[in-house]
Amino acid sequence: MDKFKKAIPTIFVLTAGVCWGVISLFVNLMQGWGVPPMSVACLRLIVTSVLLVTYALIFKRSAFKVKLKHLPLLFSVGLFGLFGTMVSYQTAITMTSASVASILMYTSPIFIFIFSIVVFKEKLTLKKILALAFAIAGCVCVSGVIEGGIFSIEGILLGLLSGVTYALYSIIGVFALRHYGSFTVTVYGFILSGILGFCFLDYGAVGVALSVAPSPFVFIVATIGMAFVVTIAPYTLYTYGLCRMEASKAGILACIEPIVATLIGVFCLGQPSTVIQIVGIILVVVAIVLLQLGNKSKTK
Repeated sequence: MDKFKKAIPTIFVLTAGVCWGVISLFVNLMQGWGVPPMSVACLRLIVTSVLLVTYALIFKRSAFKVKLKHLPLLFSVGLFGLFGTMVSYQTAITMTSASVASILMYTSPIFIFIFSIVVFKEKLTLKKILALAFAIAGCVCVSGVIEGGIFSIEGILLGLLSGVTYALYSIIGVFALRHYGSFTVTVYGFILSGILGFCFLDYGAVGVALSVAPSPFVFIVATIGMAFVVTIAPYTLYTYGLCRMEASKAGILACIEPIVATLIGVFCLGQPSTVIQIVGIILVVVAIVLLQLGNKSKTK
């Protein structure tokens, strides 16, 4: 029993990675009903923000107590880390594939490393340079450039943009967490991203989807399920695990996400993966592991 209790944080982090990895199933489902990628992201953000704000109003009103001067900082979390990441990532899935989009978003630790050199003046070590080289080589492999096949430049750029914005989420979050708890930062981030979701949602497409889906009830359940399965549940599970293990270990365990995304793409969505793309995925995962191990002392 003790061994099982000790394994719970690891199980939770792995489960979070699996949840994040199945996003392509929901994107594919919604797209089949006529909802464009941006609107899929908007629906995910809107529903999540409504659920989080409702929870905070009932159980944790103290989360709303912030200083006016910190609102731009808190809202920037929602603009870059949530809205920017989800829109660019989910659009990249439809323009490339689940595996390519996932691994490109997972270059975020590489961009965090680059930003940290500029913002936090971190030292450039041989291990970090090697990790960066592995990451770049991996991205080239998954992009399809080497094989000379047809690939989407826009999709590749959007995938990399999702990695950049997710990295910004972490960097900005460092400053926000100096003033407030993680729940407060998350709530305010989703408040802004939810508002942006309302602004950019294609209501016409949603109306069509309500008629194309088996029933409006099925569409609503799928939307709530998407918000819960790929946003609320994994963030909760990952945070629980992160509080009970080293951040470096959690980051390495979360690398299961691109692996799950690849398996989903191949076996569920019929998206082929070549040997070179698989090698690219492995190279990026190796780069992430090198960076996480290299920052072990700083990320406890």
